[in-house]
Amino acid sequence: MNLSTLVKTLSLGAVALALSVGVAKAGPISGSIDFYATTPPKTDTGNLSTATAFTSITGTYVQVGATGSYAGLDGDAVTFKTPLVFSQTGSNLLWTIATGSGTYTFDETSIVVHHGMIDGVKFLNIAGTGVAYWDGTDASSGTWSITDTTTGGAGFTFSASTTVPDSGTTALLIALGLGAIGAGLFVQKRGGRFA
Repeated sequence: MNLSTLVKTLSLGAVALALSVGVAKAGPISGSIDFYATTPPKTDTGNLSTATAFTSITGTYVQVGATGSYAGLDGDAVTFKTPLVFSQTGSNLLWTIATGSGTYTFDETSIVVHHGMIDGVKFLNIAGTGVAYWDGTDASSGTWSITDTTTGGAGFTFSASTTVPDSGTTALLIALGLGAIGAGLFVQKRGGRFA
């Protein structure tokens, strides 16, 4: 087998691998997803500065721009498990999205809480680590955060996000593609000869 044939075979194999990765659901989850709420979440104390739990998070949806395994979920309803107690330990369900393509869930495994006030505006930021699941995929570690602010009255901002890093498949596919291109250029420069 000459080098030109070998390069073509390797290139075809890399393309087949790339296509199979996009079709298969098994493996780790990757990507990021953001949420927004149409109604203000409720806390146990009614005050963001002293809250120790969210007692209600409703009217929550996927923000436009979800990536990776979460692509295509824009606008889907999200169910947050409440009460979300800021001092809980262990692994606890944080949110669920049920779609026609399966159920996505995220369990929080750690929580860090920060209450504060900037320019008279109260805020609550909680964040941590956790594990993402999607029917038929491997569990994947990730990070999450929820920020809630209020300016008094009915004004509020709520945002939540979850990020699960790419498992390295993208880097592998890029490396294979660049290697195949480099080998092809080498063969072309040598007039189709390896030696």
